[in-house]
Amino acid sequence: MLDTLSLHAGAPVERLAVCRACWLCQGPGEGRAGGAGAEASESWLAHCRRLAIGLMAEMRLGPRSLVAGAGPGAGTLLDFFRGAGVPVRDLGGALPADWRPGHGRPPDLICALDGLARTRDPNGFVGGLAAMMEGDAVCMIEVPHLLALISGVQIDRIGPAFPLHLSLLALEPLFARAGLRLFDACEVAVQGGSLRIRACREGAAYPVRPGLAQVRAREAAAGLDSAAGYAGFAARAARARDGLIDFLTSAHHGRKTVAAFGAPCRVAALLANCGADPAMIAYSASEGGDGARLSGTAVPAFGSDELRRRRPDFVLILPESDPAEVMGRLADLRRAGTRLVTALPVVSVTA
Repeated sequence: MLDTLSLHAGAPVERLAVCRACWLCQGPGEGRAGGAGAEASESWLAHCRRLAIGLMAEMRLGPRSLVAGAGPGAGTLLDFFRGAGVPVRDLGGALPADWRPGHGRPPDLICALDGLARTRDPNGFVGGLAAMMEGDAVCMIEVPHLLALISGVQIDRIGPAFPLHLSLLALEPLFARAGLRLFDACEVAVQGGSLRIRACREGAAYPVRPGLAQVRAREAAAGLDSAAGYAGFAARAARARDGLIDFLTSAHHGRKTVAAFGAPCRVAALLANCGADPAMIAYSASEGGDGARLSGTAVPAFGSDELRRRRPDFVLILPESDPAEVMGRLADLRRAGTRLVTALPVVSVTA
């Protein structure tokens, strides 16, 4: 039986458990392929464009190279490689564990982005990556960073879309079991705080980059390699839940309109994890919103233009967005009287 730490904050916040042997953090999610909500946003497109340009320059990728995209979220990144004349292989919604030898030429670069965080079989996923790699091939993955979840009390991340919450501490032995070596890591300010890693086969000659030691040090300083690093999370999550409920209840009783700004799946997770009455949120807005209902609620998810059309009293900003960036983009609403609210780690309302 696994020796785990429970990060449960009391109902209805979903339960997280951390394995003391490998420090892998698991939640209740099933790893649904859809629902990230970031793929259509301008910030996500800009992020993928920068990433593709940087990888093409560093790895000297060109018409004779091959880049494979594995798992949800890779398609947008592949578009930028394709547009630059680099051949790509899009595996669609398939995860690396579904790939088998004989599918054709092995890729020079595999981009899995958030796919690893969406699987219930991390060993199978990484083993699938290893099966695709030959020679000096590189795999690049971005995942929501456990350090950001813990430090920012990001209870909007705990839900069906992402069953795994990952740290470098957990990733290094996971990749080593598949014969892969991490040689680079960095923290990335997307989706509320992500971790990007690059790995190669054990015998490849890629030198270790300074970022690997830097992320290790950041995680060690936060105590992610000991029970102490997780000890206060449940209490802080409970305070965040209670503070948000108090704010929404006060606004509702005052007949104020509250709109949420963030990916639909994360707005739905936040409401579910707080036990909030969905009727307290008039609608959700994001750059990729299409008018569909949030999962498990009757709350519609519109595009961000809906904020200017309806002009709510409050806009609740989720951590996946850079609050300063969002506040700048919504400055006209603020001047017109809309108040901007950061949801986590504590509720903060602009003057």
